[in-house]
Amino acid sequence: MNTPSATPARTPVLPLDACRRQPRRLVSALVAIALLLGACSTGSSSSPDSASGDDDAAATARAGVIPATIDPVGVRDLVRDTIAGKRIAFIPISNSGFHLSGQMGIEMQRVFDMLGAEFEIHDPNFDNDRMVQIIDGLINEGVDALVLHNPDVGVLTEQIRAAHEQGIYVVVVNMISNEAADVFVGADVVSMGGDIGERAAADCADAGSNKVAVIDGWGTDGFSIGANAGWDPVLEEHGLDVVARQQGQYDPGAAFDVATAILQQHPDLCAFLTNWDVMSLGVGQAVDAAGLTGTVGVYAFDASKDGCDSIASGTLTATAAYHVAGMGVAAATALQTLFETDPGAGTTRAVAYIPHIVIDDDNYQSVSMACYASQ
Repeated sequence: MNTPSATPARTPVLPLDACRRQPRRLVSALVAIALLLGACSTGSSSSPDSASGDDDAAATARAGVIPATIDPVGVRDLVRDTIAGKRIAFIPISNSGFHLSGQMGIEMQRVFDMLGAEFEIHDPNFDNDRMVQIIDGLINEGVDALVLHNPDVGVLTEQIRAAHEQGIYVVVVNMISNEAADVFVGADVVSMGGDIGERAAADCADAGSNKVAVIDGWGTDGFSIGANAGWDPVLEEHGLDVVARQQGQYDPGAAFDVATAILQQHPDLCAFLTNWDVMSLGVGQAVDAAGLTGTVGVYAFDASKDGCDSIASGTLTATAAYHVAGMGVAAATALQTLFETDPGAGTTRAVAYIPHIVIDDDNYQSVSMACYASQ
């Protein structure tokens, strides 16, 4: 795995006028997602050569600054001027039939179409080498921004650095990377792991068993690392024994095979902890094939339509639903903020978390962020 060198965070610089600059810190990660990263007033000019108010406003937008006092209608044009015609590329791990990446792409498409930007999706279909080739090509073509869904905390380190060196903004979604993007948007995976661990521990206590198994993704991705960091202390605190820890490759077929082998060795298991609802489909099928549905719990992250269908059928016990549609909108909003404030690619470092809630058969139909589909 590539281990990026530590890069000290730098304070973003916002242009105030043609003669001076004033640094201003990004107050929090959520500010980068909300709307504006600290607006600065351009003031008024008394020079006889100064342009009209409308010309000043247009010049302000081109400089990357929304003025402190805005016209609620006219600001729309200022925002559009900063993003219209920008070329933005989304490269998910895979966009082939998965609700998660599909939903993120749909939400970004809606935002960027509305603002007149050029938005495109490139699908490497789980091929890391192909992903790197695609991103390298887009950097060479000089796109304005990249939205990356990286499969490993280190695999895109060089690409993120190269993009920043070329003045290209980078937003990373869902699975965090070691190399910081301008903005990361995703779930607080450690917290989700802790919440799912608590639910599994409670159910295992009721079942009178202390044996659990973990089936994570690739092991070196942000979700796997965060999930284990979240639920391991909880499992230990409750005296649960992790009898197996293996990778399911985010593939329901591979997860089925792994879960089947684990159940053959540990038929008295009380829970499987996984970190994607699609992968949990295979785990749930293995539990069902062993005649242990209702006895061995299956716990996961995400709550797409597939996950909710599994809850309804009883093959998925509980999952941490997080706001996938909101993640796509937040990524688009982050790029709007970057284009409006124009701090320079690679000069800000922001992390923004989206909400989650544990759902099961009791509440999955009433949670608004659950049961989403690519539409």
